[in-house]
Amino acid sequence: MAKNKKVKAVRTKKKRTTKTAKARIVSKTIPEPTPHWNIRVSRFNPQMDFVPRTHEYKAIPHEGESVLDLLTRLKHTQDGSLTFRGSCGYGGCGSCGVTVNGKPVLGCVTQVTDVLDANNNLRVDPLNKENVIKDLVCDESIFFKELLKVKPWLVTRKGEERRNHKMGINDVSAMKDAPQCILCGICNAHTESSKLGELGPAAFVKAYRYTFDSRDGDSSRILALASSLPVHYSLEKANLCPRNIFPGDKISEMRDIQKAKKAKENSRKRSP
Repeated sequence: MAKNKKVKAVRTKKKRTTKTAKARIVSKTIPEPTPHWNIRVSRFNPQMDFVPRTHEYKAIPHEGESVLDLLTRLKHTQDGSLTFRGSCGYGGCGSCGVTVNGKPVLGCVTQVTDVLDANNNLRVDPLNKENVIKDLVCDESIFFKELLKVKPWLVTRKGEERRNHKMGINDVSAMKDAPQCILCGICNAHTESSKLGELGPAAFVKAYRYTFDSRDGDSSRILALASSLPVHYSLEKANLCPRNIFPGDKISEMRDIQKAKKAKENSRKRSP
């Protein structure tokens, strides 16, 4: 028998078999770009600028934020030199009046989402562009000079101290909502009355308030207003008021009172 031949074992390289696995499709969700507000603020520094300029800011939206809150956030986080007025924060002092997208508003009670345009743009300007002290702060000396012309204070009539300045319900209702005026100047800014050099709606509201006050004894106030009536601005624009006082309606009512007084005086002169 033939001898068993020794077979030499030779190691053979194993072919790497690549598995034909299906390519895994990893779905990566692309994060949406965070929305932002485009804010353009009128800036003016009398020490540096000859004319007002516009500065642009970008801010992430905050829910429930007012225009005053937004300006405060920009001042604290992006530009500390931004200057504006603001005090109470709830619509009681009237110091934060600004023009937003062409409309005069109170910054503390106006939500940003209510005044944004379709492209999330917001433009903030001062109430009066001609009397700017710095940025959004205006010179209010003209505004208060108009108020002084109507004597916005109580001149008590004789014997009023005996009544302890008491007023009945009918006396209070006669003034309507005129005592609620906070002198924010928004009605004046909307009518642009200061350009014509005549009394603005705010001054007429104060005159209305003291004319119909039962404790007031100054009869010359209503006579002094006769030279300021009629006015040359739109009474519909004068009705713009954050407290819904409707100064335009008050002016038309005072004008009717003047006409009735003149008609009564003329009838007395004609009577024998």
